[in-house]
Amino acid sequence: MRSGEIFDRAWRHFPTILELEHYGTAKKTNSYKDGWPFLASCEGAHATYAGFHGFPREWLSENKELAKVMGNKLGYWYCLNGVDIPETINGGKFSLKCFWENIGSAPAYTRYKLIFKLCNDINEYIYEDDNFDNTRFMPHTITVDEYVLDFGKIKNGAYTLKVAMIAENKAIKLAVDENSVDENGYFELCKIEIK
Repeated sequence: MRSGEIFDRAWRHFPTILELEHYGTAKKTNSYKDGWPFLASCEGAHATYAGFHGFPREWLSENKELAKVMGNKLGYWYCLNGVDIPETINGGKFSLKCFWENIGSAPAYTRYKLIFKLCNDINEYIYEDDNFDNTRFMPHTITVDEYVLDFGKIKNGAYTLKVAMIAENKAIKLAVDENSVDENGYFELCKIEIK
């Protein structure tokens, strides 16, 4: 990419798209170099989407590993690196910190809802954070967000605390262990005891 700096004026405000020259031509002139410079250009331009000229089957059959890597780098990809929660929780109102990392190449340009769920076999309580703004999560940056959760009056006992990022009533897939995500897309943060 010759003029990568032009993307610096754009990527924070709207999605950017990179398109590779014709795949056959790039191979003949040896400018393709197994595609890794293309991936570096996508990262440098903070691309949300990328494409190429040529035949998809040919490109995919010759670039399987690169396709996987690009699929996990283009756009945003939220990882929840940790949670800081008080040792003792009395009642249904408490604070916690989440350590979010955007491991993708671009930010999201749409705000999503952040919904916490406190549940056990008998009870389920929901809290939606009205101030949540995931568009602040810049690529390759850890953002520490503090939340004051207020589930109202709840019964004492052992609970599981879960979280989901929601867009149009559908959970956004997070870069977390899939075994810790329930059928509705809620990720298990931790077990807690309400006293």
